[in-house]
Amino acid sequence: MTRIAKHRLTVLALVAISLSGAACTSTREFWRYVVEDEVEKPLSQRDRGTEDAPRVLSPHNVKVVYNDGSTSTEVLIPILSSGQQVVIDHKSRSAPQALSVVPIPPSEADKSLEDSYVEKGHPVASKSAPVSIIKTEEKIRELVKEGNYALALEHAELILKRYPNHVKTLRTKGSLLLRLGERDAALKTYYKAQEIEPDARVEEQIRTLEKSANGK
Repeated sequence: MTRIAKHRLTVLALVAISLSGAACTSTREFWRYVVEDEVEKPLSQRDRGTEDAPRVLSPHNVKVVYNDGSTSTEVLIPILSSGQQVVIDHKSRSAPQALSVVPIPPSEADKSLEDSYVEKGHPVASKSAPVSIIKTEEKIRELVKEGNYALALEHAELILKRYPNHVKTLRTKGSLLLRLGERDAALKTYYKAQEIEPDARVEEQIRTLEKSANGK
C-alpha cells in the first residue's frame, strides 16, 4: 500500500473516531493529524490546559489584529514548524479603510463654526464624512500632549477633507508636519494658510523655514 493511501486511511479513521465520540480521549490535537503525516510529540497536561489554566501558547502562533474602525479583533493562528503562508482577506472593507481614523460626528456646537466658515466663502466637501471641528481639535491637543504627532496629523486631515480652507487646522497641520520633520510639506501648508488668512507668527515661521532651506 502506498504512503498516500495509508495517509488517506488514517484521516478517514480519525474522522470516524471523531464522529463516534472517542476523539476526546486523544492526547494530541486533531487538526495536526489532518495537516501533517506524522506528529510524534504528544501534548502534556500542561500543554492541553484546563478551564482554569488555558493551554500555553506555542511559539509557532501568530497574532492577527483587525480593526474595523469601531471594534478591534485579535486572532491567534497556529503556524506549522515547517512554515506556511497565511493570507488574511477582510471582504467587508479594504485594509487602508479599515485602519483609518474614524471622524468624530459633529454636534450642535459645531453648526455655528460651519456657518461662519461658509459665510466667508470657503468650500465644504459634501462627499467627505461630517466631522466635529470642536471635538477633533480637542483630540489633536490630547495627542500632541502625548507626543503622538502622526495620529494628531491624521485627525487634522479629517477636518481638512471636509473643510479644506479651515485656516486654524491648516496652521495646526503645518506645526505637526514640522514636529515630524517634514519641513517642505509644512512650508507648503503654511503658504496655503497665509493665502486664506495672513498671520504674523506664521509669516515669521515661513521666513525661518525658507532661510533654513537656503542654508542661510
